[in-house]
Amino acid sequence: MTVSRSAKMTALTQKSRATAQALASCRRLIKASLGQVRLTCGKPSCRCAKGFRHEALAFTYKLKGRSRSLHVPKAMTREARQAAADYAKLKQLVETLSENNMEQFKLKARTIKRRT
Repeated sequence: MTVSRSAKMTALTQKSRATAQALASCRRLIKASLGQVRLTCGKPSCRCAKGFRHEALAFTYKLKGRSRSLHVPKAMTREARQAAADYAKLKQLVETLSENNMEQFKLKARTIKRRT
């Protein structure tokens, strides 16, 4: 059993609308990678001076073609993780939206091709 082109188009349109609405849920976007790093604090008496470094989070991002790093304070860990998760979600939603739009375009192109 085949599904009509108009039914496919309607389904794709609805899916695209839902995906576009989901984009609004991505509020704290930061285009960066969040990673764990080990640092030394600089205090000569601290254990990190002997090789036991402190663990911390840092954003790594590009600015004018150069890699940059930004330390994330412990108090902002949750916010940083949410921002990284929102950006990953945004990328996935954009991919889904693009795929849906390409399928719609293909269906329209096939319809026009058959008319000519």
